[in-house]
Amino acid sequence: MEFKVPQIEHEARIVGPLTLRQFIYIGVPTAIAFVLYFTTSFSIFFPAAIVLISTGFALAFVKVGGKSLTELFLHFLHFSTSPKSYTWQKKGSTREAQGPQEQQQEYIAPKNVNVSLKQGTDNKVASLERRVQGGK
Repeated sequence: MEFKVPQIEHEARIVGPLTLRQFIYIGVPTAIAFVLYFTTSFSIFFPAAIVLISTGFALAFVKVGGKSLTELFLHFLHFSTSPKSYTWQKKGSTREAQGPQEQQQEYIAPKNVNVSLKQGTDNKVASLERRVQGGK
């Protein structure tokens, strides 16, 4: 008997307890803040450093629903830039989706449906109806 072994992907720890990606997300904003410290006044450096470093920490450590903020942002960009023309199709249909210009609404007239229930013990619906009404 064969069992499937789940594949768990872990990024290697490169710098202490941080992965390379986490180190870059924290290191780049810190380096930019370091340069800002020597090139701008303190009133510009301090708010910029707070925003940069907190964004770096959020990108490195925050996960929403098991996905990193970077992955969520990339999914958001893909969703925002991709075309959104959805056409419902019945399962098993091989017809290709049409763009909004090609879609035509087609009216299908309902067929006359005559539903009749057989009276007898072989009809489960009638049997259930009798039970609900109190008779056996």
